[in-house]
Amino acid sequence: MIAKTSVDAPSEERLTCPGQISDFPDDELYRMQGTYHLPIAADEEKAVYALLTDHWKDAGLDPRTGDDPWVKGPWAGPADLKIDLRDGHTIALSRSADTTVRMIIWTQCLHETH
Repeated sequence: MIAKTSVDAPSEERLTCPGQISDFPDDELYRMQGTYHLPIAADEEKAVYALLTDHWKDAGLDPRTGDDPWVKGPWAGPADLKIDLRDGHTIALSRSADTTVRMIIWTQCLHETH
């Protein structure tokens, strides 16, 4: 178990995907992004990230750390831990406050259907 209590209700945002190679115009492409705050104290962060890193590596995924930028948006900046999942979702984690870690999950670029 990562969080000892439930996460905050997510805030969701629809973002454009400008400049994506596609047969569709930029205004028809978008990604969904949700932000959660996990109640992980600063002194527990390294252990939690190590647990997640080991879990994702055991699943054959490639977690990254350091200056790996997030998608553009109000939370743009480096992630402390980032993983691209096989289903097209990406998860990024970074310290938000002494008592919380911000987790952002976003989708791959999707096409607007009318």
